[in-house]
Amino acid sequence: DTLTIRQIPGWNDLGAYVSVGGEVAHPGKYGIQPGERLSSVLARAGGFLPTAHPRGIIFQRDEVRQLEQKSRDELILRIRQEGTTFKTSIKDTGQDQMELAQAALAQRNSAIEALQQAPVIGRLVVRMPSDLARFRGSPDDIELRRGDAVFIPKEPQFVLVSGQVYNSNAITYRAHHDARWYLRQAGGPTSQANQKAIFIIRTNGSVVSSEGSGLWNGGAQSTVIE
Repeated sequence: DTLTIRQIPGWNDLGAYVSVGGEVAHPGKYGIQPGERLSSVLARAGGFLPTAHPRGIIFQRDEVRQLEQKSRDELILRIRQEGTTFKTSIKDTGQDQMELAQAALAQRNSAIEALQQAPVIGRLVVRMPSDLARFRGSPDDIELRRGDAVFIPKEPQFVLVSGQVYNSNAITYRAHHDARWYLRQAGGPTSQANQKAIFIIRTNGSVVSSEGSGLWNGGAQSTVIE
């Protein structure tokens, strides 16, 4: 004979919660039911404060963090295994070639160190409008899982310009201005800048690059900054 005693449905989900912080009326930890979505928990947290910047939502998930860490480890391993290459001239002496090899090796080690020290946050890109009612039921209104963390930042009111510009700085936000205008406020690109590789990181974590924006519309520099 076989006696089967089944487990109560959803038993393993009991006690699951998500953390909600930042510019919401009631930050804290909220228990979730199976199938509950992001809009539901944000509504239970009282919605957004007037100072909130919903577009910049930071949504973190443990599963994404683990995948991100695995991808980074594979990238570091691939960099270690690949041979360091550098260009030489027929006029270069043995000493010159040795110095070039040492410089290339130092550059590779520097890249590996930077990858190892960069934090792994497990951020999931969510496109969040200011109106929570319009967000409800949208493709970005994702189903929550145990351990998810949601943070709504304050309205930043500035745009950060960094990299190969004459004055890396935070520029006060001006509506309807493109990236080229913000570059001019930072003194413009330096002589070492690769203007074809300029990219923009939105507050929600998505990226706009010259390659993705196309050649006919002026590339990333013609993109309107939010």
